[in-house]
Amino acid sequence: MDSSSILNHDEFIREQILRAIALNRIPGYHFCGNFFDLWFEDVHDGKARVTIKSAPHVTGIDGNMDPTPLAVAADFAAATAIRTAGDPSDRLATVSLHMQLTNAPISGDLVAYGTLDGFFEGVKGRLGLARFHLESDNQLVGFGTSTFMVLPPPGGRKLDPIPWINNRPGDVTLPAISNLDESEQEIVSRGERAIAASRSRGTAFLTEFLNIRSEAGDRSARTRMDNGPHVGNRVGHVQGGISMGMVIESASAALPAEWALVGITASYVSPGEGDELTAHSEVIHRGRLTAVVSTKLLGIEGRLVLEVTTNHTRRQDGATPQIPGEVGTV
Repeated sequence: MDSSSILNHDEFIREQILRAIALNRIPGYHFCGNFFDLWFEDVHDGKARVTIKSAPHVTGIDGNMDPTPLAVAADFAAATAIRTAGDPSDRLATVSLHMQLTNAPISGDLVAYGTLDGFFEGVKGRLGLARFHLESDNQLVGFGTSTFMVLPPPGGRKLDPIPWINNRPGDVTLPAISNLDESEQEIVSRGERAIAASRSRGTAFLTEFLNIRSEAGDRSARTRMDNGPHVGNRVGHVQGGISMGMVIESASAALPAEWALVGITASYVSPGEGDELTAHSEVIHRGRLTAVVSTKLLGIEGRLVLEVTTNHTRRQDGATPQIPGEVGTV
């Protein structure tokens, strides 16, 4: 990448951060959703289509989309389909997620389709059931199912609905740095540190921005990620797709790069709270062709946030990893 390309790349990311900050001042959504720039289209009658455009702030060093926006797109497609059957402002908590991947490259836009399958019957809560499938360049990338519980908002206050459902934001006036509040200034500073780190280390911007750090051990890995306004949802907890992206990074780091992620089975136990989240991954099986990794994601005071089992398969000799986190794990 020549110097002019680097400058354009970095300026795009800076503008994307400021654009997301401006949009985040409109109630009903959050910074990370605006930053990933999810497009909510054809949302009606139990259906939803969510698109993330391929761009420098969401792609890895190999040009493929990072696993975190992949998980965010799946999470939002299913949840948005469920919201069509209730109040658009409903607060949904992810309960479970099952996803299979095809290892197809994600070098183009990612499109996630969500479908509402109904609600679990005969229980006190309102538990929505949904399925999703993911495509890039008209190729199947992954598919799965998930469940969400409708919860009251904290403090009993009604949440605003996501403002961009079937309604793309128009031109946005970027805020001046001097007009940012403390949390917005923190996001901008984090972005500048991430740009500098990605340049010096040759890593993906998003890995540095999320500050996902993995330390591989003997058939294990420990991964940490900062919490803050750059990863929070509408009520301030780590967004469910982002926490899943962190788990994918950790599970992948527990195995050599020759292993490809095949499937995810996840149970969401509690909100992602605290200054830092920590994932502990352990290889519980590694055979000739398949491997299984167990990961626990912990939040404040060591509270369990996510319990996840991932399946992996050995790549062909010389095959290039398609999950960017498996390349740049540090």
